Amino acid sequence: MDKERHGMIAGAVFDFCGRLTSRATISVGSSENAKPIMDALSEWAEERGLCLEDADVKGWPDRLLSPATAQVPLPDGRTECSDDRGTTAF
Repeated sequence: MDKERHGMIAGAVFDFCGRLTSRATISVGSSENAKPIMDALSEWAEERGLCLEDADVKGWPDRLLSPATAQVPLPDGRTECSDDRGTTAF
């Protein structure tokens, strides 16, 4: 199961990177404005039906470690993300 989750996350990262290559130049770095890359991420996520509403930026590595931690709720206790496209379980 861990290999499947790792593969899924890796696939998403590569897919997003591929999407970036089809756009106008976006500069990324500590002195750059983050809005263009965030806009690109939001557009990509919307195209893929991925909810970014509660992205677990700091906690995702812990949630990935084992099947037991795969269903660790978000800080507000939810284990699902709901938006206008439906509900997605974490």
